[in-house]
Amino acid sequence: MKLKKILITLLIMGAFHSSYAENTGKLCFASSGEVDAAIVTRVMKHVEKYAQLATEQKVALDAAADLEALLKEHTKDAHDSVGLIVLAKLSGEDETHSLVSESNKVMVINVGAFAIDDAEKEGRRIERLVMRGLGTFLGMGSCPNPHCALFEYKGLKQLDSMGRNYCPPHMMEGFKALDKAGIKRLKPAPPQPKK
Repeated sequence: MKLKKILITLLIMGAFHSSYAENTGKLCFASSGEVDAAIVTRVMKHVEKYAQLATEQKVALDAAADLEALLKEHTKDAHDSVGLIVLAKLSGEDETHSLVSESNKVMVINVGAFAIDDAEKEGRRIERLVMRGLGTFLGMGSCPNPHCALFEYKGLKQLDSMGRNYCPPHMMEGFKALDKAGIKRLKPAPPQPKK
C-alpha cells in the first residue's frame, strides 16, 4: 500500500511537471467584510500547492448583505487572471454557501456559512469550495467521486467528507487546461520523507 502511494505521487509529480509556458495567469482573491486574513492566506497557499497555480490578493472589498449583490458587482479582472474568488463575511443572514459566474470567472464564497469553533474544519471547507471554483473557471464539470473537490455535495456532512483536491483524472484535466491556456504552473514541492 505504501509503495502504491509513492508510485502514484511520483507519477503525478512527473506527469504534471511537463510544461511551463510564458503566461503567468493567477487566481485572484479578495475579501469582503470581516474575513480573517489567515483564511485568505491559507486558501491561497492551498491553491498554490495543489493546483500549482500562482495566486494574488486584491484589496479588501466593502461588506455586502448577500452573495448575489457581490457577484453582480464584480467582473473578471482585466489582466490575465484565471478568475476572482471573493471570500465574504456577509452583513445579512444569507446561508448560501457560494455563487459562481462562469462567464465572468467570479466566485463568491460565504465564509460565514462555515463558521464553527473548529478553525481547521472551517479552513478545509473553504479550501474545498475554492478548488470547486477554480475547477469551474477551468471548464471542469462535476465529478461522481465523493473524494473529489468537484463532487456535488448536498450539505455540510458531505462537504466535510470530500477531498480538498481533485481526483487524478480531474487533476490531469486541470493541469492540461492551464497548459493549453499558456499559464505558467508553479513547480511542485518535492515529497518530504515522513519521520
